[in-house]
Amino acid sequence: MSFFSERMKFRAPRSVIQRDSVDDGLKNGLWSLLTIYYWTTPSIRYDVLSEDPHLHELLTHLWLSYFKHPIDTLPRVWSEALRGVRAYFFASQRMWYELYDLTEFVANSPIPMYQQRNERFRRECNELLKRELSAYRFVGANWSRSPPTRKSPRWKEPFPFRAH
Repeated sequence: MSFFSERMKFRAPRSVIQRDSVDDGLKNGLWSLLTIYYWTTPSIRYDVLSEDPHLHELLTHLWLSYFKHPIDTLPRVWSEALRGVRAYFFASQRMWYELYDLTEFVANSPIPMYQQRNERFRRECNELLKRELSAYRFVGANWSRSPPTRKSPRWKEPFPFRAH
């Protein structure tokens, strides 16, 4: 969908591909998708993480294998754990590719209960990345550079795509 201001030519549509950066719109979109698909859970009452065994297992996996923190530093209170993950995600010194690292890690959760959710999350991410003109997409379970298409007139510069 184009915005009114773009259709009326008050503002030019964005045309720069996000190859070595992630702007606020893309960052906020990725965080919102993580929240919708993983962080929002109706089964946690009283903010105790252990009340949702699947979320507890996902966060334990994230804590140990991604952040590489000692397990005894994992907060038992869900809102504290989420605050820590959010602070990591939105830290000003965070490199753009670390956001892709985290989302790919979560989207490949080995927890059986999350397999279908992971697939839906990756599809939804690809829609967001397309809208926000990211140079990357999920191809299967991993991020990959997205080659330009003939239907995509916003690709203004050569795109160095190499198949591996």
